[in-house]
Amino acid sequence: MDECGNTTVHTQTITVQDTSAPAFVEELPMDMTVECDAVPMAMTLTATDNCGSAEVSYKETRTDGNCPSNYTLVRVWTAEDECGNTTVHTQTITVQDTTAPAFVEDLPMDMTVECDAVPMAMTLTATDNCGSASVEYGEVRNDGNCPSNYTLVRTWTAMDECGNTTVHSQTITVQDTTAPAFVEDLPMDMTVECDAVPMAMTLTATDNCGSAEVSYKETRTDGNCPSNYTLVRVWTAEDECGNTTVHKQTITVQDTTAPAFVEDLPMDMTVECDAVPMAMTLTATDNCGSAEVSYKETRTDGNCPSNYTLVRVWTAEDECGNTTVHKQTITVQDTTAPAFVEDLPMDMTVECDAVPMEMTLTATDNCGSAEVSYKETRTDGNCPSNYTLVRVWTAEDECGNTTVHKQTITVQDTTAPAFVEDLPMDMTVECDAVPMAMTLTATDNCGSAEVSYKETRTDGNCPSNYTLVRVWTAEDECGNTTVHTQTITVQDTTNPMFTGQLPQNVTVECDQVPQPANVTATDNCSVPTILFFETRIDGTCPNDYTLVRLWKATDSCGNYIFHKQTITVHDNTAPTFVESLPADVAVACDAIPAIPTITAMDNCGLCRSNL
Repeated sequence: MDECGNTTVHTQTITVQDTSAPAFVEELPMDMTVECDAVPMAMTLTATDNCGSAEVSYKETRTDGNCPSNYTLVRVWTAEDECGNTTVHTQTITVQDTTAPAFVEDLPMDMTVECDAVPMAMTLTATDNCGSASVEYGEVRNDGNCPSNYTLVRTWTAMDECGNTTVHSQTITVQDTTAPAFVEDLPMDMTVECDAVPMAMTLTATDNCGSAEVSYKETRTDGNCPSNYTLVRVWTAEDECGNTTVHKQTITVQDTTAPAFVEDLPMDMTVECDAVPMAMTLTATDNCGSAEVSYKETRTDGNCPSNYTLVRVWTAEDECGNTTVHKQTITVQDTTAPAFVEDLPMDMTVECDAVPMEMTLTATDNCGSAEVSYKETRTDGNCPSNYTLVRVWTAEDECGNTTVHKQTITVQDTTAPAFVEDLPMDMTVECDAVPMAMTLTATDNCGSAEVSYKETRTDGNCPSNYTLVRVWTAEDECGNTTVHTQTITVQDTTNPMFTGQLPQNVTVECDQVPQPANVTATDNCSVPTILFFETRIDGTCPNDYTLVRLWKATDSCGNYIFHKQTITVHDNTAPTFVESLPADVAVACDAIPAIPTITAMDNCGLCRSNL
């Protein structure tokens, strides 16, 4: 438009359009061939657009192959912008199973074994990378040159679902190289006497792969005499494959045993001259024949006719010159001391008044006579009646053998003296009845005795209650004592007694009440204390009452006695007027006399008059 309002109009039309497809952002997945256990996850792709945003959709299609683990995956990603422009990416994944399964267990190896040690076939299992796997087993035996020599070929085949296989083979070479074994304990080489040759054993054998037979052979080789020779015994065990075990026993037979005496052989001994035994007659036996016995005796004198030695020899000899010699040595001697005839006095302990007289002993001897000597020794003790007597009897025979008997008599004075008089007994007495102490004497079995006396007083709970312990001790010359103890229990259980005339119960007028009496008392053990008590019991009026008077006498030990007096007090006496009493009069009405003052008196107290 110009200044004058003129206008020119131009119209431009712009047609805006979106014809560009969006573009994927990531590097796109390529076609691939993979194992069934290596299929990758589908990628998540994004896209950009030149004019705005873009969405990516995903689709996957599976096409199965000839087995479960062989198939094809077609993956399609479609990027679409807001105007419908699209970009498509397709990835083809060929999935296959070409991996054979794997055995799980350690695989059995080739081996060579004895025919009795063929192992059981293992049970193998297998795993597969894409699924399960089954294992089939087969065994082939190839015989050798004997029943126990052969070969086993064991085959395990593992197959997965797609026919992939893994094969393991084990070759076991079986052979019999073990010789048979004898069953019994084998007889060992030995050297035996001619009478102790053992019987040949019957041996059997076992084989690890089958049965075995045992053959036996014995060979004898003579020696320098019929009873000296050698036996060689051979046992051969052979199995079915010709393996053999040979055992050989060599028995050396000989006669080395000397003959044996039949009887129990006399032993060396030492005997008294009166006990020499007679020589025994011995016989002998031999394990291989007979035997003869010869005898010889030799005497050797000693230092006296009854002391000597006898050597006795018995020789047993068999037919082969083997000998057995037995020698007995008898030593003859006179060592027996003489023996006392009488029962021997024994050691004893006796009282001084019971010492026995010494015995007269005699003796005998096995080979002659014997003399007996006697000796007595006294050893004083600690007092005249305590001592020891040692009495010794010695019996001696002609060869100087002696028998000594010693008796020890221990003399002692252990008996205490005895009191002569009847002993005073324990007693309980009143305080006024304590007896005098007795004078005691004593006698002793071995001498004199002295008696000592002691008295002990123990006070009680009051002056007249106490205990006297009197002890008499009788002692002899050796200090033996007899003690007698008398316990006197002194007590005061007697009540005091009132003395004189005691006041009696009375009934009196109120103006005649007597004064309390002066009461006295006595006691067997002390001076009693007297206490006085008075009690008044009121009656119907002031001058009618009762007085109870009580006297208590108590000794020093609390024993007491009461005396009671009852005084009954009465007022039976009327009062008396003091003044002259006015007489009766007759007067005029205006001449009535004045009332006089009248008083009265009473024996028991005040009174008043009434008008």
